[in-house]
Amino acid sequence: SLDYGSSFENIEGSLDVNNPDPLLWYNFYVSDFNKNMLVFPSANQPKLYYTLNEGGMWKMNSFTPTTINPQTLLWNPQEDNWMIAHDSINDHLYVTQNLGQDWTKIADFVATSSNYQWGDPDMDTDRSVVYYNTYDPNGNNSVHLYTQRNPYAPDNQAEFDSNLGKHDGFFLIGPYIFVQQTDAAGAVSLLISYNRKPFNKAMIPASDPHVNYLVAHINSLQAMVIVQHASTVHNLYLSDITGVYFSLSLPDIVLEPTRALDLELIEGVNGTLVANQYVRSSPDVNNPPIRTLITLDNGGNWELVRPPAEDINNVPTNCEPPLCSLHFHMGTSDYARLGVYSQDSAPGIIIAHGNVGQELLRDPNLYISRDGGNNWEETLADSWGVSVADHGGL
Repeated sequence: SLDYGSSFENIEGSLDVNNPDPLLWYNFYVSDFNKNMLVFPSANQPKLYYTLNEGGMWKMNSFTPTTINPQTLLWNPQEDNWMIAHDSINDHLYVTQNLGQDWTKIADFVATSSNYQWGDPDMDTDRSVVYYNTYDPNGNNSVHLYTQRNPYAPDNQAEFDSNLGKHDGFFLIGPYIFVQQTDAAGAVSLLISYNRKPFNKAMIPASDPHVNYLVAHINSLQAMVIVQHASTVHNLYLSDITGVYFSLSLPDIVLEPTRALDLELIEGVNGTLVANQYVRSSPDVNNPPIRTLITLDNGGNWELVRPPAEDINNVPTNCEPPLCSLHFHMGTSDYARLGVYSQDSAPGIIIAHGNVGQELLRDPNLYISRDGGNNWEETLADSWGVSVADHGGL
């Protein structure tokens, strides 16, 4: 469409006129640096299609070797033509610097489930650096973290921290690299590298055994990590700047086995997040009620959300914390329109679906805050789709 969606033209015939097979896609990529550039990886063939002029002309690059899976493509955050991709047949990792015309093998023994990431633009000055896990081909069930940079070749890989040892996988974001380790007895621990220095074990003040970890949020000063202590118990911990020393921020945060999480960062208002928490003091231990909390200082302190004084019909809500407050639907909700809506271009405006009462209920209304979550008003009954324009003016 060239008219904002008023009409559409089917262009599949012009993408690959010599291909008798139907063209299938899972997704497509729009360049962060050149909005005229779009890339469509094929879902059923080792190739990709791209345009440099918003669809005026299309080109196709076939992959060699053909075992490279287009659906594993990972774009470099600073270079449009650079990508890494996985060969799940042979467990190889490849890199291209010309949109898939040529591929160079980076590493062997990279499993389908292995992690691989480009470096972070704010931390890794060399934009060609890649981080990845490899396994031991001799069957020792060990995984190692390596880095590699241009010129790429399997012999050029360097182990990130030779003292790290066996681990389950890694997650890289900003100045932090998080690694989970499991010992022979099944006990898990979390290790963190800060500013690309060697790993240190996280000091988390919890006597209960750790089952799993989830990095929920980071900023320039700290990390938020959720620790699973039992099948249904998840606590949110807050770190110091190094990511090593943690303190308890919020117990019993709502997190589902699917990794859906009831924690929302408020964009445009520094340090503000909202989260849902199970009320374990309830007599219903199998289905405890849920309440919503808000923090204005990056998880240092949490409090109940202040309810509006009146509903949409100007009827007093007669709702006062701590017995009554405002609650929101988030990531684990069954509703299609879920989450807490905010954006950087409209600082202070927050829109959410929820209810006033002692706990979160299934029938939501729409609420809005214009001062970063301090005060709220009920604006519409039932659930709605939301969009904000004109920096919050519309």
